[in-house]
Amino acid sequence: MSTRKEVADLAGVSEVTVSRVLNKNGYVSREKENLVKKAAEKLGYLPNPIAVSFKKNVTKQILMLLPEQDFENSFFVELFKGAVRYAEKAGYLLAVSTDMVFSKITKKMFDGIILANSSFAPDELQKHLRVPAAVLNFGEEMHYPWLENIVVDTGLAMELMIKHLNSLGHSRIGFAMPRHTLMRGTLSQRYYRYSELLRGVFGKKINEYVYGIDHTASEDHLANYYHYGEIAAEQIYGKKPAITAVVCFNDEVALGLMGRLQSLGIKVPRDLSVTGIDNILQSAYSVPALTTVNLPAMEQGEESARRLICLIEGKDIPPKMKFNIKIVQRESVRAIKKGNDNFGNAKIIK
Repeated sequence: MSTRKEVADLAGVSEVTVSRVLNKNGYVSREKENLVKKAAEKLGYLPNPIAVSFKKNVTKQILMLLPEQDFENSFFVELFKGAVRYAEKAGYLLAVSTDMVFSKITKKMFDGIILANSSFAPDELQKHLRVPAAVLNFGEEMHYPWLENIVVDTGLAMELMIKHLNSLGHSRIGFAMPRHTLMRGTLSQRYYRYSELLRGVFGKKINEYVYGIDHTASEDHLANYYHYGEIAAEQIYGKKPAITAVVCFNDEVALGLMGRLQSLGIKVPRDLSVTGIDNILQSAYSVPALTTVNLPAMEQGEESARRLICLIEGKDIPPKMKFNIKIVQRESVRAIKKGNDNFGNAKIIK
């Protein structure tokens, strides 16, 4: 590998001149600039990116922080792909880490941070933060002026699905969710909106129709949403509640729930309609194919990278994007008539 000194010797100039030409910093005559460029090309010289980073105080690297429990979730894989796609176009390398210990993160070389969800300790982050940061927030906007918020309205996703089920005759609707998601701040917006919309049907007993919430998974299953869906299915099978449909926290919970229900002899959607939220790739290929709410993960990843890079480069932040959240109708839901259900002897309440 050639060195800067060898380029200088071949061009017949000083190393300082070579540095000025390659870094585009300082005056150099056109003649000497051409000599340096020809010498560098002939020798195949490439600047050391680490040295350039130290000199310019930039790395052209972004770090995405993703809690380990979400690392295998297909939704976040798509989100990461979207962020990578935008970062590469903008000339940045995007890395991912599950290490949420911010005192360690400050020792890594990067120009900005993307927090892939809002399950973090804001005070600890602010204490150690030395670069711009953006957070993807699946719920209400967080009021931390030192963070750029990208808000995804998961409460709206729940509302759209409940209204869709209502339009098909369902009003006694259960909810399947992992217990740990209720402990993670704004991620529980799905639960809060469900509670608001169904309290008129179930009253004070509404939590009796939330499945999985009273289950604490073992360490081996903590990050496995499919497992929570299976647990919810077993609870539904055991309790035989008066419901005709179940909305799941995400598609992975829904897929786990559908698989276990059907192994227990409960047919979807003949006996019970099942829906999810996210619209991951697998939801289109399940049997039956899963009705869900599309939360465009790649767009969210792109938007998080776009806004963060604007912060890094001191550019104006663009207006906040409104993501196209919409119902994706497939085969896991059926329309019913009043009083015409096949599971739990539910009486449809209008």
